[in-house]
Amino acid sequence: MKKIDINVPVQYRHLSEWTEFGDILPEGHIILNKNITGCGCTVFFLTNDKPVILASPRISLIKSKLKDKNIKRKLFYFDRSDGNKDLNETIAEMDKYLQSCGPNPFNDLPNVPKILSTFDSLFNVLSALRARNMLDQFTIVVDEWTCIFTDVRMKGSTVINFLHTLKSLPNRIVNISATPLNMVYLDLMEEFRGMEYVTLEWDPSM
Repeated sequence: MKKIDINVPVQYRHLSEWTEFGDILPEGHIILNKNITGCGCTVFFLTNDKPVILASPRISLIKSKLKDKNIKRKLFYFDRSDGNKDLNETIAEMDKYLQSCGPNPFNDLPNVPKILSTFDSLFNVLSALRARNMLDQFTIVVDEWTCIFTDVRMKGSTVINFLHTLKSLPNRIVNISATPLNMVYLDLMEEFRGMEYVTLEWDPSM
């Protein structure tokens, strides 16, 4: 596992202000230790000009993003919390959202798709996008990815399938957390072995 340190320019208090941030990150599958909370990391990915799937371990985290006033784009939550709702209905809603992301001359922001999903529902999102030949366009951002180590005790098969599914994808995948883990242990796990481990270094005033 290769460790990479990135110094955040002192003038930026939030990553969402640093437009070049995405270009500096390595391609492929990486682990991103943002080092501090509330730095606008997920907001950056939900407001940049790239198609993004944000996978979150908690519905409450997704709902907080849907209410975030710093995110001006239209987001789509692949909501499967209603057990009575048919999966095909949710996929149809996503199709309608994707169609709405076409060019709009009256909108100052590019209408790139931003899809939010829980870890449990991610496989359905990926399958639907793959069937539409759209999956390769997306960056997959795994928010609070270290939750997999606590959740594995409660839903082990879901977590293992989640990890194996992500490892098989050629997409750019960014695993985000502010909780650092020892790289020695991560390198012992097939799912993370060989990934680049990126740590953000902030000005001491942060």
